[in-house]
Amino acid sequence: MATLISETKTNILFKRYFHRSSTDSSKEYYLENENPEAYNIVLPKQVYTQGDEIPTSPPSDLISFSSGTDDASNDVVGSYVGKTSSTSTIIKKYIQIELQEIPSSNGKAFQAPLCMDVSVSAGTPTAGMIIIGQTSGARGKVISYDGSSKLYFNNVNGYNVNFSSSETIQNPTATLTATITNTPENCLTNRVLADSIPFNFANGEYDYTVFNSVGDVLYPSNGEWIIDNYSGILTFYGTLPTTVSSSLLPKITFYRYIGKKGFNTTHTTNGRVGLSTTSPRTILDINSTDALTVPVGNTAQRPSATFAGMIRYNEDTLNFEGSFKDSSNNYLWQAIGSENLSTKQTNNIGTEISNSTNTLGSTDGTGSIKLNSDTFIAEGKAFYFSQSDQDGDWRIVQATDGAVKVLRFEQKVGGVYQAKQIFEG
Repeated sequence: MATLISETKTNILFKRYFHRSSTDSSKEYYLENENPEAYNIVLPKQVYTQGDEIPTSPPSDLISFSSGTDDASNDVVGSYVGKTSSTSTIIKKYIQIELQEIPSSNGKAFQAPLCMDVSVSAGTPTAGMIIIGQTSGARGKVISYDGSSKLYFNNVNGYNVNFSSSETIQNPTATLTATITNTPENCLTNRVLADSIPFNFANGEYDYTVFNSVGDVLYPSNGEWIIDNYSGILTFYGTLPTTVSSSLLPKITFYRYIGKKGFNTTHTTNGRVGLSTTSPRTILDINSTDALTVPVGNTAQRPSATFAGMIRYNEDTLNFEGSFKDSSNNYLWQAIGSENLSTKQTNNIGTEISNSTNTLGSTDGTGSIKLNSDTFIAEGKAFYFSQSDQDGDWRIVQATDGAVKVLRFEQKVGGVYQAKQIFEG
């Protein structure tokens, strides 16, 4: 690679961007064959989870929006905060934001500034000031400070910008001291040109408009520029316009996707999958207070029970049901959980398994089971009939009369149960 001249390296990278397999410098990129296998690897953070919710045309409240206030009630022109659509809240529009030169790009590549949230305890960040992370050693050059918390800055050539959360930053003379409360990756206004919606998306109405430093429009033929939507970089690959340089910074108006990104899943080396969790505890771990939707269908639609562990809801029986293996190694479907008894005229109480025992109530003799609204069993003591007649309520009680076990039919008279009939064993 060291033997290639810069023009050839640039040509390779440019054609790779358009998925072209050849590097024949005598051919324009569109004359070369497209290589389907050359498409870029897609990482989860590059996936727009709500991509199908992006309208085919820009939201009506943004398409003609060119002045007014941003989401923070400040002037939207030049604002890195931007304006969120009221009808499609995953779309923002930015108006003529100033881009910053990428160091060592010879004034031909630009991107929106980095941003982090800070809490200033001494001094004030000013444009051009160098800031240094006291823990990470990272450095940046201040672009602007909103006077509250947002600190915009750019790379300092030769130094990383990987500031650490909660670390202290200072300028070289220590007249500025601040604490980082949100690193760039967590700052909502960081590198805002990233995730810009491609101009050819849907109906092709998500236009970019590039301006020079004095506000004149630079059409793609003027300087021959392209935008990398993922990284948020504007590159002039042709002759650089005289009105653009490291000191004459370009500006851009564009639409940006701000919805959810990624698959919202975690895959671990032991085969576990987590939804909304980065530490799945089982083969499938769903971290949510919502619900899990299972397949729903009638009896005829359920699959054959050829293995155990399936679960579904049966619309015919009004039961959740699962597949299991019985003692004869046969696979069967069986209702699980409770039935919707209120909707059925005939119901069976039991497990539907031979020689099984079913306990009604508690096993310690203290519980009760209500059969109807006015009839219940107090387990191990008595069976009560609460349907009253003119002489009072009735109950059946098992009791001990001396050394003999008896069964007494009792009637409540004057508030006291009296034996009316006694049967001995």
